[in-house]
Amino acid sequence: MPVELKGSCHCGAVTFTVHSSTPVPYQLCMCSICRKVGGTGGSINLGAHAHTLQITKGKNDISIYKAVLDRGTPRKGDRLPNGISAQNARRCSGYGTKR
Repeated sequence: MPVELKGSCHCGAVTFTVHSSTPVPYQLCMCSICRKVGGTGGSINLGAHAHTLQITKGKNDISIYKAVLDRGTPRKGDRLPNGISAQNARRCSGYGTKR
């Protein structure tokens, strides 16, 4: 049975709720984006049901990061691999993704 999780960006400008059937960290991501944003250790991910994501505060404080996937070729689209667009809080750069 899914549980409701509540969270926020680092500075608290953006808050959200989401439901998860697996509310425990399950993956350490070491991609170049997560290493840059999260530091040397990358970022730890938590699975959730995307359709249940509700931004409860700060919708206007969210921006979309459009990663450069290959600096040697022209940019082809505004999405990361597998259709993941990276979103972050404008004020503190707190990082999240949404499929």
